[in-house]
Amino acid sequence: MFRCALFLQRQNLTTVQWEWFRISSQKSAASDRVQAFLEKLQEMSPELLHFIVNLADDNQNTALHYSVSHSNFHIVRLLLDTGTKRDICFEGLKYNNTF
Repeated sequence: MFRCALFLQRQNLTTVQWEWFRISSQKSAASDRVQAFLEKLQEMSPELLHFIVNLADDNQNTALHYSVSHSNFHIVRLLLDTGTKRDICFEGLKYNNTF
């Protein structure tokens, strides 16, 4: 029973991660959709917003990494404006967004 619950949790997390990266991390991502998604997450729970914004894929890339690499600067601004603390690594250098 416990293994089944863990499997379902992992499956749900994978689905959420896939959906978040589909909405936020594509070259064709729409900033209005990302903003609406972020607003809904904030309404639900600031902790959930922090968790989702900082989700990383298998390469440890977040939506912020992809938005920067695709020059989606409107989305970059939306992600930074959430105020969630994140550490960002580019080519082995570590940055922290707390200015």
